[in-house]
Amino acid sequence: MEIPEGELEWFFPFEDLGYEVSIHDNGRVIYAYLHRYNDDDELVSYTWLYNRCEAPQVAEWISREEEPPYAMPADFVENKVGFKLPTEDSQMGVSSVTADGLPPYFAIYFEKKLIGLLDSVTHPGWARLINRDSPIAKVLDDEMLYIFENEVRR
Repeated sequence: MEIPEGELEWFFPFEDLGYEVSIHDNGRVIYAYLHRYNDDDELVSYTWLYNRCEAPQVAEWISREEEPPYAMPADFVENKVGFKLPTEDSQMGVSSVTADGLPPYFAIYFEKKLIGLLDSVTHPGWARLINRDSPIAKVLDDEMLYIFENEVRR
């Protein structure tokens, strides 16, 4: 199914783990949110994934010209994986990874490319399309990918 324009949200429940990942596209930015299933549907982590708008020159969390969720500033954005925004629901996915002694990780994929990563103890989560940490996402760089693929996913 083709993704329509406007504000959109997708939900990926992981009831057996007690969590749900939602991906929210407000037409300006795309974020992923990790919620714990409980009476409050508690938000436990989030990460910026992508700007639909033009990347601002000044960080919005500093300038406060926009309300959250904030766009990632231009000097933080780096498309090092040839990312393209999904055009169909089937191009998006979230998988869970569990390992002994670690909280579950939730890997976010667009077109089979790992674009973000969430867990219940890291705030914010990780994003693939940035070149340095910020208040809205940590860098999902090659070192973190190696750790995720070789230590967590084994």
